[in-house]
Amino acid sequence: MKQKVIEGLQASCEQRDIEWSDKVKKMGGNVCGDCGEFDPKFLESHHITPRYIAPKLAYDLKNGICICIWGHATLHKDNPVALCKILLRLCRILTKRLFNPLTPCQEALFGN
Repeated sequence: MKQKVIEGLQASCEQRDIEWSDKVKKMGGNVCGDCGEFDPKFLESHHITPRYIAPKLAYDLKNGICICIWGHATLHKDNPVALCKILLRLCRILTKRLFNPLTPCQEALFGN
């Protein structure tokens, strides 16, 4: 029972994150504010003030910018955990473009 409540809360937060991200990208014209990249697969939303510093701003649209995945990695280059997550997303995107179908090892790493 407790696990189902936790999973429900996680799903709710994930959906809220997706909605915030989509709105931030739309506000940014679906273009990276730094380099002009416009391929939606490479666009992300970045919190100007990190969520761990200001949790109340986590879903404030004024606290987000539309940026490409490379610019996002650059902004987080001093944060190894965030940087690894971003680079893994980039690897997933590029791997799916280069390999179709994915090898069993790629499937194991990236999932669907």
